[in-house]
Amino acid sequence: GINAEYGISMVLECTGVQGHYPVDENFSDTTLQFWFNFGDDIVSEEADHSKRLLVMYGSVFKKLTEILIRKIAYPSDNDWQMWSEDQRAEFESYRKEVGDTILFVHSFVPDCISVLVGEYMSCRTLGTSWQKIEATLYMFRSVAETIHDNSNTSKEDVTDSTKIISAVIESLPSLPEHPKIARTALLLCGAYSEWLRNHTDQLLPAVRVLLASVNDPNLSPSAVMAFRDLCIECTEVLATEIIALSESFPAVYGNHQIKNREKIRLCWSLCTLSSELPISDLYQYLKQLLSASLEQLHQYAQIEPQKELKNKLRLEIGIVNAAFHGVNIPQTWPEPLLQLLNEIWDTLRSILAKWAHDEVIIEELTNLYSRAINTLGPLFDPHLDALLSMLCECYEHHQHACLLESGAQGLVNIYGQKRPEVIAAMMQRLSNTTFGLFTRSMSDHPDLVQAFFSLHLTALRCSPEIVYRPESNCRAVLRAAMAAITMQEYHTVKEVSRWMVQFISHYTLNEVVADAISSQFKLLVVELVRGIG
Repeated sequence: GINAEYGISMVLECTGVQGHYPVDENFSDTTLQFWFNFGDDIVSEEADHSKRLLVMYGSVFKKLTEILIRKIAYPSDNDWQMWSEDQRAEFESYRKEVGDTILFVHSFVPDCISVLVGEYMSCRTLGTSWQKIEATLYMFRSVAETIHDNSNTSKEDVTDSTKIISAVIESLPSLPEHPKIARTALLLCGAYSEWLRNHTDQLLPAVRVLLASVNDPNLSPSAVMAFRDLCIECTEVLATEIIALSESFPAVYGNHQIKNREKIRLCWSLCTLSSELPISDLYQYLKQLLSASLEQLHQYAQIEPQKELKNKLRLEIGIVNAAFHGVNIPQTWPEPLLQLLNEIWDTLRSILAKWAHDEVIIEELTNLYSRAINTLGPLFDPHLDALLSMLCECYEHHQHACLLESGAQGLVNIYGQKRPEVIAAMMQRLSNTTFGLFTRSMSDHPDLVQAFFSLHLTALRCSPEIVYRPESNCRAVLRAAMAAITMQEYHTVKEVSRWMVQFISHYTLNEVVADAISSQFKLLVVELVRGIG
């Protein structure tokens, strides 16, 4: 009715209030939920009535699209510099909410894309502000998910959307130069990775746009993230160009202005593509891609630890880890990765020994070992005893929580059933060291207490026969739990409680567990009451 139309018009006016949120106005964000609710009410109606409502209010949603393009446009560069960090963060969060809104609207009013097309076409004229170009690209990026879903779309609409997105991607190299336009264009390519998988004629042009920016410190995060998305969705097609695509990596690797995270992600993406190579070519490709990192690791293994080397060492370990993570091949064909591990095994052992005091480096190494175990499967077995010895020896001198978490816990998960005797010996050795620390000062190490009981909880769940052994020292573990249950740290107490519940549930299943509980039953009840109180 008239009142409804008037109310909707008022909300539309509030959504489109002049000025930038949150500097010039601070209430337009509150109207976004209305459009979700309004759209949800329409599509929830019976099909015929819903269709009539969409015809009736279609123009409203198109007008909303026009307004939202204007609202998410950045201010001038000078004004942006004057905004506080909090204001910038709020505006970026507002843009994300607007993007979610337009995605939802486009899911039931797909003709809203015609508004984006009209705005984008007008942007191509001379004199258009960079802000409007960027805002329109951001909207195209936001609706990417609905462009993928063609199951309920007519053939004509599919053809139209294909032409539209093709035209947008083809136009990217000729857009005006501005960092924010470039960043949004890069992320748009990533958002359309699924669409590009089905439109391979546009794929390589999009990839060229990305790789032209991976070595730019300001654009590298967006370019690498988008390239990763394309490598996941379009692996088979891009793998045919892997040699050419890999040419960008040495420059990025050697650029000290590019963050480690981007270098590792780029390596991971290329390793994902290498999964499609013939198995006979994979090792040589990996060795060439990682050559600089392998050489650096070998050098670091020869020299004493230095503070200025730490970040560099983390990079090299992360890049090798990316190879084991990114290469996705059947476990019947992991020989190239086994060759890689064999080649660097002694180097990694030397680094672990030299950097044993540094928990950050040790965590990086344990993550690498865990990744190698998961990837190689049974082919890792010959290295198991050496790894257990290395981890236990490191823990005896430096009680890092990561050695119990990413190190020992992963080994219990994988080898608890296959090699219970060696895993039980590892658990006993680690536990004895931990008991010594707990005797001196448990309250100063909540992270270690949490990791310790998380490890023992994993053993109970995955390989209870390890716990059932007389040498497992259940009584000492239970005494430690009773002491830890009264600690102040919530997450620590929660993990101790989870272990206790699991341990007590084994009371009727095994004599060793029953004996440990029975011998300390009164004290156990007292400590539990203290913990609750």
